[in-house]
Amino acid sequence: AGSAKDQTELTAMEVDPVAPTMPAAARPTVPVPSVSREEPPAARRRSLRREDTRKLERRRSSTRRPSGPSGPSAEKLESAPVELQPVEDEEEFLERISKMLQEMTPDCEVFNEGMTRQQKAVLMAKARERNLTAPAWKQGLLLLQEDQLSKKLREDMESLACGLSPVQVPRSLENFAGVIAEERGVVMTHRSSVDEDTLVIDMLKEEGSNEELLRVAEAFLRQLAEGEIRSLALPATSRFRSALVKVAKDLQLPSATAPDGHLQIGNLHVFLNDLDSIIDNLEEDQEHDFGPDLHLLQRQLVREKSIKAGLKVTEDDTVKIRRMAQFMLDSKLSLEEKRQLGGEAVFTRYATGRLAHQIFLRRSDLNGLLVDSPPGIGERLEDFRARIGQVFDDTLQLQLDVLGQNYGLSKEYFQVFLTKASNELSWRPTTDVLEAFMEQNDKSEPTYLT
Repeated sequence: AGSAKDQTELTAMEVDPVAPTMPAAARPTVPVPSVSREEPPAARRRSLRREDTRKLERRRSSTRRPSGPSGPSAEKLESAPVELQPVEDEEEFLERISKMLQEMTPDCEVFNEGMTRQQKAVLMAKARERNLTAPAWKQGLLLLQEDQLSKKLREDMESLACGLSPVQVPRSLENFAGVIAEERGVVMTHRSSVDEDTLVIDMLKEEGSNEELLRVAEAFLRQLAEGEIRSLALPATSRFRSALVKVAKDLQLPSATAPDGHLQIGNLHVFLNDLDSIIDNLEEDQEHDFGPDLHLLQRQLVREKSIKAGLKVTEDDTVKIRRMAQFMLDSKLSLEEKRQLGGEAVFTRYATGRLAHQIFLRRSDLNGLLVDSPPGIGERLEDFRARIGQVFDDTLQLQLDVLGQNYGLSKEYFQVFLTKASNELSWRPTTDVLEAFMEQNDKSEPTYLT
């Protein structure tokens, strides 16, 4: 906008201030300043330039984006044409589903997906005309002509008791079992194959009081045969899972969470007695090889009891233990051997992350570890904390890629972290930390829960 004088000049130049319908005699005399019409004043030139710019932008916008969203995303859409999936016309669709409905046999489910909303409605109406079951399932419709097998499956799942129950499911009705489970609030946990036509699916029903869940958990665990180990695919937040862990502790049955999140519980009284005997009778510089056939839960028990007894544990394809010398008392025991034996003790002391029954070492737990095991002389703590934090992040990413878990480092990947920290930063927990913890740990009872 120009000055007031320029605006007055612009008004006088463009507009007659008196309406043209007013009689000439009645028109007031308005003094019009002398204006040169060879060139518009500055304000007029600026206004014209702005108007021309707006018109040009509108023409460009209408040419580039005749319709649809604006911005960079619209330009990408124009530069990369979208390939539309062929849409099945109405006649083809009706012909296809009519043929499909005619060919259906009893107790054989048919799952349909990739349909439009209108096509789903049409298919559902056609199915109901034939008295077929047609529940919505996942992203489509499940069609079923219920007969003896499907009716028996309904009865079995409606009569489920509280807790974990195996149910035989025909393979031709696996999705239908999922529909019923969803309706009943039941969780399908583990599948195993009986034969080519039949599955056994563990169904988890958690309705009931905590006391009832505890009673069911005790009955379940007391059925375990000697040496039997069960791996249960229970949700981390499951009430029945918590009940199993509590009862297992009361019955002195070891339990642990596997890397895949399954809860492992075993009746291993004989194995534990044999393990205690092997450890007690192991002489100095003597080694015992447990072989390659140990279950994951048995490996953990060997590891924990051997570390507590001051033995060196070597794990690859097999698990070996060796009594090098009395732990933390024999001066001949190397610093590296002491650190290797105490890695799990350090994890147990500093790890504070909890998710259900799993224990994780979080990034913030490194602060306490670094206070007790500071970096070497000449290394600034803040600089070292950033470097070891990067090692932690790299190890956590490796664990995420392999196990899909990133809540914190598991016990196994904490050992990987210690190895990387030693190789890249020449750092490991000090011997004093291991000694202090092992002395404290000797006074307490062992725990098998991780």
